[in-house]
Amino acid sequence: MKFKKTKFGLIPDDWEIVKVGQIGKVVTGSTPSTKKVEYYGGDTPFITPTDMDETKVIGRTERYLTNKGVRVSRQIPQNSVCVTCIASIGKACIARQKSVTNQQINSILPNDKFDSHFLYYFITKYQERLKSLAGYTTVPIVNKSSFEHFEIIYPPIPEQNKIAKILSTVDDAIEKTDAIIEETQQLKKGLMQKLFTEGIGHTRFKKTKIGRIPEEWEVVGLKNTADIRFSNIDKKTIAGEQSVFLCIYLDVYNNDYITREINFMPATATEKEIKKFTLMKGDILLTKDSETPDDIAVPSVVIEDLENVLCGA
Repeated sequence: MKFKKTKFGLIPDDWEIVKVGQIGKVVTGSTPSTKKVEYYGGDTPFITPTDMDETKVIGRTERYLTNKGVRVSRQIPQNSVCVTCIASIGKACIARQKSVTNQQINSILPNDKFDSHFLYYFITKYQERLKSLAGYTTVPIVNKSSFEHFEIIYPPIPEQNKIAKILSTVDDAIEKTDAIIEETQQLKKGLMQKLFTEGIGHTRFKKTKIGRIPEEWEVVGLKNTADIRFSNIDKKTIAGEQSVFLCIYLDVYNNDYITREINFMPATATEKEIKKFTLMKGDILLTKDSETPDDIAVPSVVIEDLENVLCGA
């Protein structure tokens, strides 16, 4: 097989590069007036960017339109490829059935020379290239004209079908793996609940402020079992202080384990702060501030000896 150089790199000689406007019709969505209740509550999916998170084929949406709502909108056919072109640019999905989209989405109605699934994967792969077409405005926008001029690779349709099938198979495997992981995580939560309240092999229990526990267990304050310290060291560089690194909120929130691989924040600290807040192997860190309750008390454990790393605010 022979290849040729293109802006996408080397591609087979029989592949072409075409513009979106050459492969089918582009339809920009619209939102029926939300003041007219007769437009909403029907059977036609109304696709918005929030419906498109990590979903390739959209069949169910948050809102649906009635026939009246569809008549004042721009309906797209089954297998249209929907792409967000305002704000969160480059999110894509395929319409499972006749649908309507809002104005943030341009939909490609491909002709019979293009596989919708191939087109979906291409848009997803080259999302950053699409983003580069957006103007420098408060809200990034790729208008319909610019979108129609967005270039894509055009293999023969049999090859498009094969590429899309391979990638779909991988997606299916990922979905099954994610489902197994979710089930395993739920199983772990259940086991933790049982083990931390019933233990192993106990037959006699007592009631406490945290629930039922084995009779020989005790409930004690955390301060009686560990040395608890609240750091207030923030990002700063002060002359005369020693250079250190800080393990900050995001390091704890994003990592179950604190290791030397984390890119800690450079800062400075006093001798007193270094003595008090230097992290040691085995230390347990908990997030203490957040806008949402679920993000408070997220734990992480230091599992390696670190060099000059302190607990940050």
